Amino acid sequence: MAREKEWRLIESNCLDAYTNMAIDEAVFAMREKLGILATLRFYSWKPVAICIGYFQRMEDPSLKEYKRQKLTIELHSS
Repeated sequence: MAREKEWRLIESNCLDAYTNMAIDEAVFAMREKLGILATLRFYSWKPVAICIGYFQRMEDPSLKEYKRQKLTIELHSS
């Protein structure tokens, strides 16, 4: 892919993990299907949450403490 000269910038407010991940998936899908500009997105989460990436496992022992603290854990599938 050629280097793009123009980018799209999105600065989001504090959102919950589910909303943030839904936005990320929508941006990715629009890029793949419609060829929108590459996007740089800054965001933060409220409440605090853990995002599990595609190649991570929900059974990871290091997540036990987060589960004990009842933090939101979002599985990011794309």
